[in-house]
Amino acid sequence: MKKLLLSALLISSTLVGQAITIIKGTIKTSNDRSFLISLKEVVPFSSGKKPLVVEINAGNRSTFSLKTALKTAGFYSLSVVMEAGKNKSVNTSVLYLSPNQTLNLEYLPIGSFGLTCNYSKIKDLNNQALVGIQEKYNQQSRVMFQKNLDTAGLKTDLQAFFFIADSLTEGKKLAPEVQKYLKFKAFDTYQSNLFRFSSDYIRASKTKAQLPASYYNGPVAFLPYYQDPVVELFPNATYNLIKYIELQTKGAPFNKRKTLAEVSSELNWIKQRSLAPNVVDDLVRYLLSAYINTYKVSADFDQELKDFNVQAENIKDAALRNQIKKSFENLRYTMKGAALPLVSFENMAGDTVNLASFKDKYLFIDLWASWCVPCIKMTPYVQALEKQYEGRNINFVAISIDANRQNWLSKMRDLQLHGHQYLDLPGAFAKQLNITGIPHYLIYDKEGKLLVFQTDMPDNPSLKALIDGLPGL
Repeated sequence: MKKLLLSALLISSTLVGQAITIIKGTIKTSNDRSFLISLKEVVPFSSGKKPLVVEINAGNRSTFSLKTALKTAGFYSLSVVMEAGKNKSVNTSVLYLSPNQTLNLEYLPIGSFGLTCNYSKIKDLNNQALVGIQEKYNQQSRVMFQKNLDTAGLKTDLQAFFFIADSLTEGKKLAPEVQKYLKFKAFDTYQSNLFRFSSDYIRASKTKAQLPASYYNGPVAFLPYYQDPVVELFPNATYNLIKYIELQTKGAPFNKRKTLAEVSSELNWIKQRSLAPNVVDDLVRYLLSAYINTYKVSADFDQELKDFNVQAENIKDAALRNQIKKSFENLRYTMKGAALPLVSFENMAGDTVNLASFKDKYLFIDLWASWCVPCIKMTPYVQALEKQYEGRNINFVAISIDANRQNWLSKMRDLQLHGHQYLDLPGAFAKQLNITGIPHYLIYDKEGKLLVFQTDMPDNPSLKALIDGLPGL
């Protein structure tokens, strides 16, 4: 908290003598709660631009004043985080801010522990509409979640997102950018809920049957939205378009693991449409990354690598294209018999170490992190195994992927960890092995060749049986 207060003071000091934009807020709730206010610039997801971020800790004060210097008008996401003990709630709205603007906001309590922004009190019409649409959408979503799932009712409720947007914009003189943003906001919210609720409906049904194609027919044409760069302001856009493409190529959202031929079919569909260029790159990245994450290495890996690289050529951004290709090539390390990656780690003393010294014995690797609750739950079982096989032909090594060295050291002290404890600060080991979730356990043989890419959990007796069966243990 002290760091946040200091950062806010530093930001304020740099604004002296500059034209500033001010957001003032009043929070009408009990004073036993603390508030953290955050303003973040909304930037296109493919721009690579580092967004402007301003944070202030308002403590338990019922008012706040956030100041920042803006050169041009743009969209910014304002979040008010309310905390009391273990309870936390967040109210987030997108604002359209201009240089030298002062905006006054009022927050009211809602439900047992929540906040709503009183948009009717906002004098600026652009932000009245922006905040209003978010608050009304929140209310509509709550109504939908409280209902039983039925396709006819869902379609009616979903179309309400468009009606809400129309009611907030009709007859009002809004900035063209805001008018367009609200139009896209309605579409994005409609489509996000369309696929979310259809997925919930299918999972809840006894037959798991797909919904009829008519369910996905929308009140507006989908494709034009993805031909406009404005869609890049919405984080869900890529996922939603993938689902739309699956509808066009498969007739229904496609949830199971795809073959490369199926991915290729979707990429061909994309190439035949005049989509915004950066949207295309993000789509290809998404499709190929998803394929990597579900890929099962086979004896035909070398040919599949060639075929994959052909599809990766659809990415225009060279750095992104090479990164995707490298990610697939790294799957070679997940094959039985693959050599240990040549990766260096840090030990507790800060010295650089590698795993080459562990040859001539079996190697059990525990990949974990201080913030991973399942990892910590498994720690006593790993320690018990290590103690049980002490003096045998197997070494136990724990590798943390923590991004903060002090967090790693602190958690090791808390858990009283011992033995070979290493830190993979850049995450190179997990990346080379294409490991996307932890805890993850691997076993290498005495020559440093991969024996088991992913073992059972340490609390499962089958893992002990696997170790007991290692020749020459």
